[in-house]
Amino acid sequence: MQAFLDSANLEEVKIALSKGWLRGITTNPTIMAREPKTNYAGHIQKIADLCQEANQPVSLSIEVFARDAAGMLQQAREFVKEVRYPSLAIKIPVAPETMGVIAALAGEGVRVNVTCGVTSGQGALAAAAGATFYSLFFHRIKDLGTDAAQTVRDTKTLIAGSGTQIICGSIRNVDDILECSLAGSDIVTAPLKLWEEMAHHAKSVEWNEKFLQDFAAWIK
Repeated sequence: MQAFLDSANLEEVKIALSKGWLRGITTNPTIMAREPKTNYAGHIQKIADLCQEANQPVSLSIEVFARDAAGMLQQAREFVKEVRYPSLAIKIPVAPETMGVIAALAGEGVRVNVTCGVTSGQGALAAAAGATFYSLFFHRIKDLGTDAAQTVRDTKTLIAGSGTQIICGSIRNVDDILECSLAGSDIVTAPLKLWEEMAHHAKSVEWNEKFLQDFAAWIK
C-alpha cells in the first residue's frame, strides 16, 4: 500500500512530508475550496515547491473543473504548462464523454488520474484509455449498498497488466484504509488525521512508558 495525503492545506503537506510515509498528494475542487481563495494553479505550485524543497518528488494530482470535454482538455493542458512539477497528474472525472480526453492526454504523455470511480467497468475503460491512476470512491461506494472491497478486487482483476494503479479515496476511518488495502488497492489517499490515527494506539504508548519507567529505575 502506498500512502497518499488527500489535502491541499500547505501546513498538512509540510507535516506529511516530514513523516517519511508520504508517496503522493491528491486534491480536488472541494478540498481546494477549503483553502483561502487564490490562484488555483498557483496554489498547486506551492504544494509542488514544498515537495521539491523536501526532496520528495511525490505524485501530485490536480483536478480540472471545466464542465465539458473540450474545456477539460484545454484546462488540463494549461495546468501541465503552468505547474512546474514532473510528477503532476491531472484528474479527469470518469464518464462516456471524457474517455477521449483521457486518451488524448495519455497520448501526450500526461499522467492522468481518472476520478469519481464507482465500478470496476469504469476502471477497465479508464485503463484501456491509458490512465495512470483510477480513483475509486471507497466509502461512497459503501453508501450505495455495494461491496466496496469486492469492487476493488474486481477492478484489480480487470486492469491487471495495464499499468494503471488503483487509488482508493473517500476514506472516512482507519478501517477503510485497511479494508481497501487488503482488497488490493495500490494506493490509499486519506486525510492527515486518519494517517495519524493509524499510527497511534494507547497500548503502544502505555507499554513504551513502562519500558522507560523500568529503565529509569535501573539506571539511577
